Amino acid sequence: DEDFYFKNEKRRYAGEDLTDKSIITIRNGGIGDAMFQIPALRELKKKYPTCKTCVAYNAHYSFIYEGIPFIDEIKDLPLSYDVFMQYDYFVAFEGEMESMRGELENAYS
Repeated sequence: DEDFYFKNEKRRYAGEDLTDKSIITIRNGGIGDAMFQIPALRELKKKYPTCKTCVAYNAHYSFIYEGIPFIDEIKDLPLSYDVFMQYDYFVAFEGEMESMRGELENAYS
């Protein structure tokens, strides 16, 4: 929930160097939302090849990430706080797509 992310604001990814760090992305959406993350994760891994990447997603759709070489781990939601704390940074995609203004912003870049 919102309080969960607020309490961890210091760990929210904001463009820091991810060399030898870890990041988890979190989204509880449908199949389109799952696919939406893939290009960003690919680019992240290109820029920081030693970064450990994890996706936490709705268990019903997490199969989409299986076999993708630039995704190191897949976790099902709900995610325990202990598992969440294992990562250096997080990106919560909740509300990000909904807040995009399609006529002004390209959500894929």
